[in-house]
Amino acid sequence: MEAGDLDAVVGPLDSLAYLIAGMGSNDVKISGRIAEGLQVVVATAPDEPHLGSIFGKLVVNLDPGAVDLILSRQKLAPFKRAIDYRLLFAIAAVGVVVLALFLYWVRKLRTLNRALNRANSKLHEVSITDGMTGLYNRSYFLERGEAEFELSRNRSLRFTVAMIDVDHFKPVNDRMGHVFGDACLRHLADILNAHFQRTGDLVARYGGEEFVAYTLSGEKDQVRAFLERLRENVAESPALVDGETFSLTVSIGFHSDVPGRADTLEQFIDKADSHLYDAKRNGRNRVNGDL
Repeated sequence: MEAGDLDAVVGPLDSLAYLIAGMGSNDVKISGRIAEGLQVVVATAPDEPHLGSIFGKLVVNLDPGAVDLILSRQKLAPFKRAIDYRLLFAIAAVGVVVLALFLYWVRKLRTLNRALNRANSKLHEVSITDGMTGLYNRSYFLERGEAEFELSRNRSLRFTVAMIDVDHFKPVNDRMGHVFGDACLRHLADILNAHFQRTGDLVARYGGEEFVAYTLSGEKDQVRAFLERLRENVAESPALVDGETFSLTVSIGFHSDVPGRADTLEQFIDKADSHLYDAKRNGRNRVNGDL
C-alpha cells in the first residue's frame, strides 16, 4: 500500500474478484497461482515492534471455524440484475410517442407538399393561359414556338404559322357590348382548340380578337386545305349567346416553309401577319399565304 492505494494483494480468486469489483478499476494484473498449502508471513515496520506480536497472537487464537467464517465473508456474493419494468415501459411509451409524432409530421409534410405542388401547377397554368378564352397566351406561344421552330430547323420539318383575325369584330363590341363580344371570342376559341389537335399543333390568343397558331403537321399541299377547313367551320358554326345566335367569320394569313439557317420565328409571324392583312383587304373570310 502506498498513499492509501492498493498495490498488490494475495488471496483466492473469488475474493480478488470481489475486491476488483469494489475498486471499479480495469487496471489490474493477475499473475500466477498460489498453492493452497502456502504459509503466509506478515511483516511489520521496525518502529512498531508490538504490531508483530499482536498479529501472531491473533493468528494463533483463530480456530478453523473462525478462519472459514472470514474466508466466506470475502467471497464474492452472487450478482443478480434486477429489471426495472417501470423504466422499461416509460422508455417504450416515449418511443411510441416519438414515433407517432414522426409519422404525423411525415404525413403532414406529404399533404403540404401535395398542396404546394397543386398550387405551383395552378400558378404555372395561370401564367401560360389566357384568362378569358382558356387558350394559351402570347408569351407561352412564343416560348414554345421558339423550341419547336428550332426542332423543325434541325430535323428539316415544315413549320407553319397562321394568324387568325375575327372579321368586323369592333362593330360587334360597339353594338352588342363587350360581354357579348367576349362570349363570341370564347366560342371561337373552342372551335380553334378543337381544330388544332394534331401532334405539333398549338393555338393561342395573340391579342384582342386576333389568334395565332403553329403546326408541324401536314405536307405542303395539305397546309392550305387544313386552314380552309378551319375557316369553313367558323362560318358554319354561329355563336349562341343568351339565346341569340351570331355568325362569325375569320380571315387567315399563313406562312409555311422548312426553316433555313437564317430564319427566325419572328420572321414567320411577320410574313403570316402580312398575308392576313392581304386577306382582309381582299374581302375577308378567306385564307391567304405562301408555301
